[in-house]
Amino acid sequence: MKQILLDNAYEAWAKAIYYHNEIENGLSFFSNKKGFVSSLHNAVELFMKQIMIDNNDYTVANVRKPYSKEKMQLMKAYLNAENLNAFFEKIDTSSFESIDYNQLFERRYEILAILEENKSLITEGLKTLKKLRNDGVHFYINPKNYLVEKDFCLLHNFMIIFFEHIFNKGLFKKQPWRFQQEPKESLFDFQKELAFTKCALKTFSYEKALKHNTIVIAIANYINNNTDLVSCAYSLRESFYELGWYIKRYSKVRDLDNANTNYKILLLLEEYGAIKKDNKSEVEYNHYNDDAETIELTVLHVQL
Repeated sequence: MKQILLDNAYEAWAKAIYYHNEIENGLSFFSNKKGFVSSLHNAVELFMKQIMIDNNDYTVANVRKPYSKEKMQLMKAYLNAENLNAFFEKIDTSSFESIDYNQLFERRYEILAILEENKSLITEGLKTLKKLRNDGVHFYINPKNYLVEKDFCLLHNFMIIFFEHIFNKGLFKKQPWRFQQEPKESLFDFQKELAFTKCALKTFSYEKALKHNTIVIAIANYINNNTDLVSCAYSLRESFYELGWYIKRYSKVRDLDNANTNYKILLLLEEYGAIKKDNKSEVEYNHYNDDAETIELTVLHVQL
C-alpha cells in the first residue's frame, strides 16, 4: 500500500534536518532559521495527516462546498472508501481541504499516541513551531530574536521524540531482518539520512557554534593573515559584502567559494563582537594634478 503523503513529508523532513544541521554547525543565518521552521512545520503536518489516512480517519479532509450533486457524490464516495490512501491516489484532490494545523494540535495525543512522559515536550514543540511559523509567514519579525537558542533546543529535542513516534507508526520502511535494531540501523540506506537520533540538548549557544565552525575559522585566518585588507566603503555592511566577494576570489580556499555565505558569516561575527575595527588615515595623491586627499580606511581583525 502506498502511503500517499510520504514522498512530500520526506522531502520536508530532509530539509528540516539540513537547516537544523546548518544552525547546529554555527551558521544561524536568518535564512536558515526560517527554512528550518518552515520545513519542520510542513513535515510535522504531513506526517500527522499520513497517520490519520493510514487509520482511515475521515476527519483528515472534507469536500469543499459540497452543495452540488457532483460534490455530494464525491463526499459519499469518500466516506464509503475502505482505504483512504488508495482513494486519494486515484482522484483529483483539488475538491478537498485537509485538516489544519490547529486541529492537528488539538488531537495530537490521539494521532501520535504519545507516551505520558513525552506529552509536555510534544505539546511545547508544536506550540513553538506554530508561533514561529505564523510569525515568519504572516507578520514582522526581528531576525535577531527569531528562533532564539532556547527555541532551537526545544525543537531539537522535539524532533528526537517526534521521529521516534513516526518511526514506530510505520512511516519509515524498515529492513525486515533488522527490525529489532535501533531506528537508524533498521532503516534502508536511502532513508538513514532521515533518521533523527541525536542526543538531547540542555543548552545551546549560536555564538560558540559559530566560532567553532571550520568555514568561520578559515575566514578569520584569512582576514587576520592579510593585514592589507581594508575598506573605504560607505558602511560596514557594504564592507562585508565586498569582502565576501574578495575572499571568494582570492583566498583559494575551497570552503570559502560562496560569497553570500562569507558575507552572512561576517555579519554574524560582527553581531557577536568578534570583528574588531581599526581606523586609519591614508594620503592618496592625484597623479594628474598632484593634489593630496586624506582617506579614512577601516582595517578589520577577527577575534574568535
